[in-house]
Amino acid sequence: MPNISDVARRAGVSRTMVSRVLNGKDDVNEETRRRVLEAIKELNYRPSALARSLVKQKTDTIGVILSDITDPFFSLIIQGVEDVAHKFGYGIVYASMRWDPQIKHNYVSFLRNGRVDGLLMMGHTVGNEDYVREMVEDKFPLVLVEYWIENLKANFISIDNKGGVTWPPGTCWDLGTAALPM
Repeated sequence: MPNISDVARRAGVSRTMVSRVLNGKDDVNEETRRRVLEAIKELNYRPSALARSLVKQKTDTIGVILSDITDPFFSLIIQGVEDVAHKFGYGIVYASMRWDPQIKHNYVSFLRNGRVDGLLMMGHTVGNEDYVREMVEDKFPLVLVEYWIENLKANFISIDNKGGVTWPPGTCWDLGTAALPM
C-alpha cells in the first residue's frame, strides 16, 4: 500500500507539499497540485485516517453508547444523529452495554481514549457513574440522552413524557370522546 512518501517521490515534491494538496491549501502552484493529484491517482493512494487524526488531534468520529441497541425507542434518535453526523462529515461508532455496568465502563474507556471526538450516552444509568462525572469535569464532549445523573451539570436531552401526552400542555383529553385540535 503506497504512503505519502511514495506520492511525494512520484510527484517530485516534498511530503509537506503532498499534505498541503491533500488538505486543500490555496498556496500551492497549480502545476504542482496537478502532479500530486496525478501521483495519488496512479498509486491509488488513500490517506491514513490514523495519521490524519494524530496530526489534526481529531478523529471525525462520534461514539454512541446505548443501554440496549435493540431498544426501538432509540431508533429514530439514532437516525437523526446519523443524518446530522454525516452532514458534518462525522462517522459514528456504536456500542451496546446490554445493561452491564462493566461493559459500559469498558466502552467509555476505550472510546474516550482518542478514538472519538465526543460521546452520546443513551439510556438509563447502570452502576457507578463516577467516570461520567469525570468526563464532565474534564470537559470531554458528552451528551446524555434519556440518561439522568443527580446533580450533574452536563448536556442532557430528555423527553417530556408528561407534556408529551397532553394538548395543549397542562391539559388532559379524553381521547374516547374529545376531538384533538388540528
